[in-house]
Amino acid sequence: MKPMLEALGTVRSNLTYDELLSRFSFNFIMCHYTVVAAMHHHPQSEMVQHAACASLRAMTDGNAVNQTRAGNAVRTVVRVVRAVGLVVVAMRAHPQSEEVQGAACAALRAMVHGDVGKRTRAVNEGAVEAVVAAMRRHPQSEGVQSNACATLNGMINDGNSDYQFHAGNCRAVEAVVGAMRAHPQSEEVQGAACAALTSMTRGNTGNQTRAVNAGAAGAANTAMTTHAASANVHSQATAVLQMLR
Repeated sequence: MKPMLEALGTVRSNLTYDELLSRFSFNFIMCHYTVVAAMHHHPQSEMVQHAACASLRAMTDGNAVNQTRAGNAVRTVVRVVRAVGLVVVAMRAHPQSEEVQGAACAALRAMVHGDVGKRTRAVNEGAVEAVVAAMRRHPQSEGVQSNACATLNGMINDGNSDYQFHAGNCRAVEAVVGAMRAHPQSEEVQGAACAALTSMTRGNTGNQTRAVNAGAAGAANTAMTTHAASANVHSQATAVLQMLR
């Protein structure tokens, strides 16, 4: 296990993608296999799963420039080894670990961003259920809640009605409104939650009804008042209110 953890630590360093590519070259790509191998071989190790999820996020998350330079190779490797499914497995294996749940949600958020194939795989692998379960189990964790809301938005914001219905059946709408109530002072939670609500309710009357019954309109209004200086929260909350009219 030690060599795997050392490899994970290397990947999680603060090096830029350019530095990583120049220093590691082929070894940099192989690190992705190392991360997934660690997840596969040590499913019950909270430490390994936490480090691996954080590493996957670091490999797949970044600005547009970094993703253009290194993203294609990185995303291809991660897709081949089915990292999305392993992240969901990690969430199921360590439901009590706030660290694993938060890192896993962040990894899923990064992996599904802009990738229709990974969105489909995530939903099919049970990511929506796992994310909602994490929100229910760790309601006071701002990190879990903000990453979970952002992940739900990432999986559903392409307007896929099947994904919207699935999220509704998993009670994701209620979980997101709960996050807004539990973390009223968190600009990050409020913005991510409103974005997720918009994605889940757009053109879906069932989820709109769920949102109204859960108190989403009141939560959105409170978010706008509490974070009056935040353009992001204001615009996201306004979109929610428009969906619920």
